[in-house]
Amino acid sequence: MIKERVIKDITISPILILLLVSISIFVSHVIVMTTTGNTHYPMALTDLLIDSIILTAFLFPLLYFLVFKPLLKQISVREKTQLQLLANERKFRDLVDSMNEGLIVQNIEGKITYVNQCFADMINLQKEELIDIDLASLLDKTNSENLVRIIENNENNSKSELVWKVNKGNDIYSLVSASKIYDENNINVGRILTITDITKRKEAELKLLIANDKIKEADNIKSEFLSMVSHEIRTPINVVFGFTNIIKEEYGETLSKELDGYINSVKNGLNRLIRTIDLILNTALEISDLTKYEYNNIDISNDILPGILKDFEPIAKEKGISLSHNISFNKKVYADEYSIKQILTHLLDNAIKFTEEGKVVFSAYENTNNEFEISIKDTGIGISEAYSHKMFNIFSQEDSSTTRKYDGNGLGLFLVKKYCEKNNAKISVLSEKGQGSSFTLSFPSSPYKNHPK
Repeated sequence: MIKERVIKDITISPILILLLVSISIFVSHVIVMTTTGNTHYPMALTDLLIDSIILTAFLFPLLYFLVFKPLLKQISVREKTQLQLLANERKFRDLVDSMNEGLIVQNIEGKITYVNQCFADMINLQKEELIDIDLASLLDKTNSENLVRIIENNENNSKSELVWKVNKGNDIYSLVSASKIYDENNINVGRILTITDITKRKEAELKLLIANDKIKEADNIKSEFLSMVSHEIRTPINVVFGFTNIIKEEYGETLSKELDGYINSVKNGLNRLIRTIDLILNTALEISDLTKYEYNNIDISNDILPGILKDFEPIAKEKGISLSHNISFNKKVYADEYSIKQILTHLLDNAIKFTEEGKVVFSAYENTNNEFEISIKDTGIGISEAYSHKMFNIFSQEDSSTTRKYDGNGLGLFLVKKYCEKNNAKISVLSEKGQGSSFTLSFPSSPYKNHPK
């Protein structure tokens, strides 16, 4: 319509001009003839009118092709450009409205000048309702202050969390980034904000926190239950153990050899029962990740080994096995004392249990890598190569039949391996079936190197 109107105006204008020119020429000649009284003027009125019309007909095409046609072409190009710009603007707006992120354009006064459909949907308002309102009105005081901070730090391209007030709905959690807008004179005239809705993620995080709290609560209940069970089982066993020692001390000299053997068997059985209970409870704690470790610099050679060797000497003596030790090196290690005692107790107990004759040798020394090592060697039944790959698995036993010769529950070596990992110690085994076994513990030269704590 614009083009048609322009063409019509441009076409009519030169005709009117030429007509006016012709009429002017004609009128001027008439006035000359009238005022001078010269009736023999070179041209008759009829001829003059014809000449004016001919002149108009001649000049119009000339003006059209030389002036008005190029002008029409320029107008057509300009119109096409304007139409293309309008089309591109519509495409851009459609693209922005189809974004999965909200977009806000804000002027320097803080008023909203444009929002896309995504943001309008986020806060449950129409786009038109958001235009020319203060952006801060969509936020509470704390989030308004955060918005100011985001705008001030926009050069970092970082995103920060904001909570938006929603019309008749729950608040929206979002990540917001801001960029300033500059005009051709490099003057800040506003800013663009992009908003990513993270409400679902926040809800999932909240559910996860609640679930973690419930897990911790369950772990605490489990830990308390295990402690209670340990106490309730240990108490009667300790009573029996205590009265057995009293009988031994009070009537030891008057007891027959047979009765004395019975009492020793009771004590040995109680000791094994206590160790079994410890194994079960400690395994439950380890599996539940409830074991509490207290790391300190401990002297294994002087503070731990003597007590353990003293406990096992009568057991080895009763079996007729030689239990010797060779401590040629002493070094403090950064470890948990209780779990180190458990490691050495399990290994020494197994060495004596699976050795029918011969000896068990306990050694402490410095290896070629300047590491503190402890080895326990025995001349027992040894371990088959097939079983050596799974000896540290939970409930694993080389002979799991009901008629097996040696008692066990398959928990000792599992705990030994776990405790070694927690104390940054390495355990290695050399064994051959029927030739005995050698278990070696290696502690790092640097007590804190790669420590799990």
